Amino acid sequence: MKTGIGLAVTLILLACALLTGSPEAQAATPAPFQPAQTETDEPAEKAGYQLIADTLFEKLETDGAKEALTYAFSTNPYSALIEDELNDVIRQYTVAERRMGNYLDHVLLVETVVAERVVVQYYLVVYERQPLKFELAFYRPGDEWVFQNFVFSDMLDEVVAINQQALAESDQVVTGPK
Repeated sequence: MKTGIGLAVTLILLACALLTGSPEAQAATPAPFQPAQTETDEPAEKAGYQLIADTLFEKLETDGAKEALTYAFSTNPYSALIEDELNDVIRQYTVAERRMGNYLDHVLLVETVVAERVVVQYYLVVYERQPLKFELAFYRPGDEWVFQNFVFSDMLDEVVAINQQALAESDQVVTGPK
């Protein structure tokens, strides 16, 4: 199960951001971005995109998928413009999650930073029945980070390929099981 809806959501969010210069788009433009309020005891230096990612996983564990994804997308003021598409993504993920069993853990595999404005993180997300791959994208148009995109997949070959690419680009050498 691989979803292309995440890409469609990203394209729609980007189109909404680009259109804000037109009078029609200005009428639909939400209020200036206010970071989502989170209850956390995390240190102040743990802010921005990583705080959004960590809160998403905390909510995934305690409150479930719908609340976790709703929170993450709420950090992006343009999400309100594509509410139906976001609800479709959330619905698809909650259906998949029911087949996976209970959420157990997550591990960051790779993080890519582009021009200090875009961050894409790949996670291995561990469930009782099988793991999933999460791709989380964040964007910083001004001073604050926003959640830009979410893609999930149960294709384990993608997880292996991401890990192999990260190893090839690092100084690590893997020699096999010990």
